[in-house]
Amino acid sequence: MELGKETFANSGWRTALRKYMEMDERGCFNADPLDTTYEETLDQVATGRAVGVVQVASVLSEPLPLPPSCHGR
Repeated sequence: MELGKETFANSGWRTALRKYMEMDERGCFNADPLDTTYEETLDQVATGRAVGVVQVASVLSEPLPLPPSCHGR
């Protein structure tokens, strides 16, 4: 690919977004996904009411310290 020749409008994102919108129209997502708990999503997958789950991994309450070898010293 030549630098500057590609655009967002002509990228694969348009196709991906179109497929995502089609999935939404077919009822593949919860009616209120922002009100679905992590536990509910796991239950939906476990009971066959969902084929997958997208969640934010926010289980670490604070960043872990880096070892000295990663400090660029």
